[in-house]
Amino acid sequence: MLEKSSNISRTKEQKPTVGFSKIKRDSLNPVFTEQDVSMEEAGYLELLRKAPYNISDETAARLIANGDPTIFKRMYEKAQEKAKYYEGELGVAPPESIISTILEKSAEIPARAGGKVDINKVESYIEREMDSMMKSIIQSQNISRGQVILGDTFLTKDLGPEKAKPYIDAAVSYSIMFAQNADKRIKDELQKLTLIAQPKDQNVRGRALTDKELAQQKFLINYGQQLEDANNFYKETDNPIRLFALYGVTGLMAEAERMPRLLNEPLVKQYMGLYGGVAGEDSRMILEIPVFRDEIENVQAVLLDGYKPSQIPPSQQSFLHRLLYGGILHRDQVIQLIAGENFSDETTIGMKLGNPFSKNKRF
Repeated sequence: MLEKSSNISRTKEQKPTVGFSKIKRDSLNPVFTEQDVSMEEAGYLELLRKAPYNISDETAARLIANGDPTIFKRMYEKAQEKAKYYEGELGVAPPESIISTILEKSAEIPARAGGKVDINKVESYIEREMDSMMKSIIQSQNISRGQVILGDTFLTKDLGPEKAKPYIDAAVSYSIMFAQNADKRIKDELQKLTLIAQPKDQNVRGRALTDKELAQQKFLINYGQQLEDANNFYKETDNPIRLFALYGVTGLMAEAERMPRLLNEPLVKQYMGLYGGVAGEDSRMILEIPVFRDEIENVQAVLLDGYKPSQIPPSQQSFLHRLLYGGILHRDQVIQLIAGENFSDETTIGMKLGNPFSKNKRF
């Protein structure tokens, strides 16, 4: 416990009680010396006496009497932190009267058994009460757009394009990384097909690609070009729209969980509307993947929820399996299966097999 200065009270010294008894203003000296608090704390106390904090001499004496050596610094920093948050993130500065009232009332939090204020409880009280009062203010102003989380409290305010961009960039970065890896895998697969047709040596000729291999080669070449176009477009324009067309906006939705107000930005709304997986409205690119007769059993298995790719030997893996589990297609991408050959009189080459889908069921 800090010693009480004779400047604070001219009456007989008494030990402070655990509960705060009323301290009469005329028994206080508004000037506190180093005998009462450290020089650093005295500086923070002077800051708290000024606008917008305006704590009273009575409150200051009450807090000093409870003996926490850092209470003024921590109260000031907590109030500053919250006020800057509201002004920077919401564009609304807390009224002076609110800050002053909250700081005054924080001094009434019961002390510990030893007589000291529990500064952690004081900080929590300041944060909780400022959140609650700012919520009421913003709601009373009828600001209808946006949403921001203050602890567990939801408030309304738009994020703005500049502050939204880092979240959009973070969402796009995963798509770029996956696209780059997919491009490498595609080149590996195309190289394998090229080697089939090349002579092994003077005695072993290469062979012509089968219809199935030619269909797979065509898909890989076209898809590789789509990836290249999307990446180049983003590099040249800083516009991720073609990447979102390929991969959807799962990454953007993940970023929105961190910052809910992101969903209220016009550009993000546009992305969500175009590529958010709403039935009949989604504009994502649909990739047509050929299926051959000897692949049907595995393809049907791939579509099941309980499919275990690691248990399928290479000889039984369909082209769809290799694309999805070989790092070429993302599970969010939209797939349309088509017949790679004539299955029957009714199902002929190029016909669609079922409806478009994504493995993650986000379409």
